[in-house]
Amino acid sequence: EEEDGRTTKFDCTACGHTVPVAQLATHPLLNVSMCKPCVMFYSSELFATGPEGFEENCRWCGDGGNLVGCDFCIRNVCRSCIETNLGADELATILGEEEGECDTWEQKADAPKWKCYACEPAPISHLQAEHQELVANVEEEA
Repeated sequence: EEEDGRTTKFDCTACGHTVPVAQLATHPLLNVSMCKPCVMFYSSELFATGPEGFEENCRWCGDGGNLVGCDFCIRNVCRSCIETNLGADELATILGEEEGECDTWEQKADAPKWKCYACEPAPISHLQAEHQELVANVEEEA
């Protein structure tokens, strides 16, 4: 949000809240906008791995939940973060669903191999660019 041409608020990509720019922080792994409380939560504990060797928390928000696992590393991203930040179509593609078919949101066995956004940041590049622009604007206004 802007007020008198100055950026005053932004949307945290982890919690989804609109917060004052004084709370702006950079996601430690994904380089997108997060609020300071979310960064503190994300950084507060180690990412535990389960018995199969995969992390048990979302690498975007830090919560557990309904996770999608990367096929190329041990990271996961929760479906909520994917859908909130990139849309239902991105989630459907990852799960191997047809557009509009995601009634169950279960990953199909024949779903294409998926790289998380740490392994392949292209799908979040627009969010990274928005963050860099926001940081530059905030620094310029300071």
